[in-house]
Amino acid sequence: MKPSIKAIIFDIDGVLVPGDKWHKEAFIRVLKKYKISISDDFYNNKLGSLPTISKLHILEETHNFNPKFIEEANSQKQKITKRILRERTKKSSRLIKLFRKLKSMQYRLACCSNSRTKTVDYVLKKLGLMGEIEFYLTGEEFNPKPDPSMLIEAINKFNLKPFEVLILEDSKEGIKAVKKSNANLLTIRNPKETNLKNIINSIKKLK
Repeated sequence: MKPSIKAIIFDIDGVLVPGDKWHKEAFIRVLKKYKISISDDFYNNKLGSLPTISKLHILEETHNFNPKFIEEANSQKQKITKRILRERTKKSSRLIKLFRKLKSMQYRLACCSNSRTKTVDYVLKKLGLMGEIEFYLTGEEFNPKPDPSMLIEAINKFNLKPFEVLILEDSKEGIKAVKKSNANLLTIRNPKETNLKNIINSIKKLK
């Protein structure tokens, strides 16, 4: 019989906030300045939750994006993203209640995101969750998902085994990383699915 889950790791974009949509919006707005157009299917299937720099390198090969503009485009994207985050990220009583309930049930909590450290810090503070987690790790500190190193480090920081951890992910990159880490996966399709019922039901199915 598998040991019970002792810790839960949350991705942020697409799991806690619709940040995946916000990043996509900012990225496409930047591309328009370089007269590059991409389809939703291309973005979702080829770019997804990869860091902006990685996305731009892919566009070098697929859309003839000039590599000399990568740093400039990345900087512009970060500025637009920051503006969107400031306008749309609000304190979430729903998520605060969820995290506090999970902590009262003795689950340890953390966040792992491909986003930049400043972005993760800002979003968690705005949501009101910074004091509810033990730590967070970002794509600036580790190779981004689908590389599992960030998740493996998080599991090690908890001093737990992979089978004792549940990870909530929405993107194909994140899902691949969880599977490589050997932890348990709860796939989230939109932030509303990040709720106590879904988490507890997922944990019960593991027993």
